Amino acid sequence: MKKTAVFLLSILSSISCYGGGWSGSVEIKEIHQRECSGDRGLEIKLYSPHDNPDSCSDQTTINFSCSHAAFPQIASLAATAMIADKKIWVYLSGCDIEGQAKGLTLKIND
Repeated sequence: MKKTAVFLLSILSSISCYGGGWSGSVEIKEIHQRECSGDRGLEIKLYSPHDNPDSCSDQTTINFSCSHAAFPQIASLAATAMIADKKIWVYLSGCDIEGQAKGLTLKIND
């Protein structure tokens, strides 16, 4: 019984490792506000590929859902970073139907 419990815990903990991660330090090339339906929301295009924890097919685009609780703040932070020529870090989790990484949080680098 103990061996089974340890085995299941090790599988569950290894699965959580694939549930997302940080983009690395990236620079915004373009911001596009989409129509807010389905997976479409705030689309952030990057100059270079982001670190890709979920193996999304589009490695230079990150999408934030319009239904995200902090959507207005994230859009504002992204615009501020782009205007100020600052790099960002985005926590990514999963891919949308277009192969873009789904963003959960965004922070501006120094």
